[in-house]
Amino acid sequence: MKKCIVLAAIASAALFSFAGAVSPFHGRRIGVIGDSYVRNHRQKIEDTWHAKFARKHGMEYFNYGRNGNCIAFDRKRFGESILARYKEMRADLDYVVVIAGHNDANYIFKDGGEDGAPVEKQAENLKLFEERLDELSQKLRERYPMSKIAFVSPWRVDKPYFSEVIELERKNAEKHGFAFCDASALTGIDPNDPGTRKAHFQSEDDTAHLNPRGHDMALAKFEGFFLSLEPYTMEVVDIWPEGKIPSVQTNQTIPTLTWYTPAKKTSDSCLIVCPGGGYAKTAAGHEGYPVAGYFASRGMTVAMLSYRTPRPYGLEKHATAAQDAQRAVRIVRREAEKRGFSKDKIGMLGFSAGGHLTLVTATSSETPKYEPVDEIDSESSSLAFAVPVYPAYVLDETGMDKAARDAQRRDGGEMKFAPELKFDSHTPPMCLVHGDADGHTPMASVAVYRELRRMGIPAELHVFAKTPHGFGIYKKLTRDMPAWGWPERVQEWLEFMGFASR
Repeated sequence: MKKCIVLAAIASAALFSFAGAVSPFHGRRIGVIGDSYVRNHRQKIEDTWHAKFARKHGMEYFNYGRNGNCIAFDRKRFGESILARYKEMRADLDYVVVIAGHNDANYIFKDGGEDGAPVEKQAENLKLFEERLDELSQKLRERYPMSKIAFVSPWRVDKPYFSEVIELERKNAEKHGFAFCDASALTGIDPNDPGTRKAHFQSEDDTAHLNPRGHDMALAKFEGFFLSLEPYTMEVVDIWPEGKIPSVQTNQTIPTLTWYTPAKKTSDSCLIVCPGGGYAKTAAGHEGYPVAGYFASRGMTVAMLSYRTPRPYGLEKHATAAQDAQRAVRIVRREAEKRGFSKDKIGMLGFSAGGHLTLVTATSSETPKYEPVDEIDSESSSLAFAVPVYPAYVLDETGMDKAARDAQRRDGGEMKFAPELKFDSHTPPMCLVHGDADGHTPMASVAVYRELRRMGIPAELHVFAKTPHGFGIYKKLTRDMPAWGWPERVQEWLEFMGFASR
């Protein structure tokens, strides 16, 4: 029976109701697969360093450990290898960590028996391990093309083939572009020392499983290892001064900007990301954090907007969100010099309701959404570029019966825009992304593209076949679907338009 232990889940909206530094791992999903060391043998999984790391950083944590598991060899008593069962892991993990090799080293030497196998068989097993490790790595990269993948070695036990297994894991990780960690070298934990085993392992003759004290000791070292993999830092800031939120309603969330600052900046632009959610929530899990991380990891400064939700009472569905978006553009422009990007290269990318919000912000910057509250509001709220991804609420359906609505969603009908979309003189170039199986109709993006053409504004339009609404970054997509590569298409457009480096 397939088992996955889920120990930590976060409520992002609640956590993001305050400002300050935030972990770059917050809201991300981490899956750890391996042997009894991953399951923590006879002790609690929540005591492991990886479970504690996930809790500390606000991650969703999934444990796929199995006692006796090997990377490369099926075992009658302990079941299939990781190569055979890696698909048990969720397909939407942001971090995939493989911690294994201890049982492989023993199997290579003993070939499933109690004593050492013939030398020829040992050599055959070592070659099989190398081949299957490479095959597993290829499959992991195919399944998780945008995820961080890391291999963590077994402890360096003074027994046959442990050193060979660790070295092959290192070379294989280097070959496939994965992170690699030599556990003993990183932590200084020596399983061959009796005093170390007594203090940090689950028994005095145990060379595989840490006790709570050992996991605590390892946590700080592994935390540094994972932090070194992140190409950006994050910071959350409030967008309104205390007590000055316009049209404030106590049932709504507090709006914030989450800054993603790349360690290696290659662009002088800044991208504001607006998740969707029907103005009832912000769907940051697949339309926020990973999207911001994608562009930040490519060298662009990003600011993710968590606008107010749910919809305000007595106002248009988007009214308070539009105030937040206009304010966010002004804050980003005010921060340009400090954060090292051009105030003339600020863009916005949004999904669904966030795509609608992107269009409202991009096409009506000459229309103030609120009265000024401080000097920041003297800044322009115009954008240099916009990327609406399956935008909703674009076409006006006021007064239409069902037949008329269906006709407009099918073929565009009159293509009359919602009144909040002004297409004023500051409307910027756009790259539009949509799926043609979207109930919110790709004709909305077609209509926007047609209007931009009419105005002489550069635009690009991608409508992907058999693609539904809400795919975010890989949520409802498989690698064989053309829409899988939409982030790359947007990146290429940004490069061609001069907003990102080639």
